[in-house]
Amino acid sequence: MKNLKILFAVILFTITQLSFSQKAELPSFVTDSLDSYVVKVMEQWQIPGIAIGIVKNGEVILEKGYG
Repeated sequence: MKNLKILFAVILFTITQLSFSQKAELPSFVTDSLDSYVVKVMEQWQIPGIAIGIVKNGEVILEKGYG
């Protein structure tokens, strides 16, 4: 349960950073390493599935499911 809280904190931090970003495109963290990070965490913590959605200025900029 503690590890799941850490994962949610990381996702929340990412979403917060995106909301303050002035760029229209996704940051390199999302495009380069989010997929590998999520897959690694799911295997490590034995999580069968997770969904991630990032909304910026009322517009969905990323929605993805894993598992």
